[in-house]
Amino acid sequence: MARPDDCARPRFGRGPAASSPHPRRGQRHMSDLGSATLAPWTWLKAVRPTHWVKNLLVFAPLILAGQYLQAHAWLGALVAFGALSAVASAGYLVNDIRDRHSDADHPVKRHRPFASGALDPIAGGVVAAGLIVLGAGGAGAWSLNLGLMVVVYIVGTTAYTSGFKREPVLDVFVLGALYMLRLAAGGAATGAPLSPWFLAFSGLFFLSLALAKRHTELRKQLDQGETPGRGYRPSDWPFTLSAGLGAGMGAVVVFLLYVALNGGFAARTHAAWGLWAIGAVMSVWIFRLWFTAQRGELDYDPIVWAFRDPMSRVLGLIAAGFLAASL
Repeated sequence: MARPDDCARPRFGRGPAASSPHPRRGQRHMSDLGSATLAPWTWLKAVRPTHWVKNLLVFAPLILAGQYLQAHAWLGALVAFGALSAVASAGYLVNDIRDRHSDADHPVKRHRPFASGALDPIAGGVVAAGLIVLGAGGAGAWSLNLGLMVVVYIVGTTAYTSGFKREPVLDVFVLGALYMLRLAAGGAATGAPLSPWFLAFSGLFFLSLALAKRHTELRKQLDQGETPGRGYRPSDWPFTLSAGLGAGMGAVVVFLLYVALNGGFAARTHAAWGLWAIGAVMSVWIFRLWFTAQRGELDYDPIVWAFRDPMSRVLGLIAAGFLAASL
């Protein structure tokens, strides 16, 4: 229930507070503007740094290409990581500013800085523009190819949030493509090649992650009709479950075929059993991911969830141990 003094105080929103009989909960009054918009923690929350872990994918190409000791490659990957993180944060700011009114009525999203009124939308727009210039400019200064990848990423995320996210099936393919674009950016920044095997594995793997994210939303909306802003209905959950599990296990099959045929990176290892073991660990993780999604408990982006989930971290360490043993 709103506080008694909420109606008497102006705040960020669609109009004066007095014109609305139902003020939005959690929004701050204008007298708090100075402290709210300058609070570093509030801005840090708005740019969602926890989602930057998805951009660690830019380091995969140099590792798989065996460029472990090349400082220039690591520097390029760091530039790509920073550039993608900057433009991704800009996208989060723009989306939250645009959706702040509908988010204010959501039980969870109402706590976001712009939905709650903690941050000024105009200031957010200025920061978002600065992050886009910083990310795209920095990437272009490193290499034209990386700059192009970042621009394509900006266009792709804009297209997704503007319309593709409301198109069933197409939405998850676009999400998967955005994951793969991070790999392409890593390759462009480091000069490391991306093998067809790696692209096939990544395409299926990230398609599974995108479907897991959507599947969780459907499970949570079973009793609430069509998911807001999406083209799916809760009754579609068997489709997302079967398609997502199929894509995930397809990725494992591609990985194991790659190991069996002794190609590329696998040919440079002296103990192939370690790679076979990684395939088994990967299977366990995919089933755990989908078990969590089926329960509607996948509350984060799957990659962010993997860093937060204790069992996923343990499985990651086990896989890293098998990889080290095989090198």
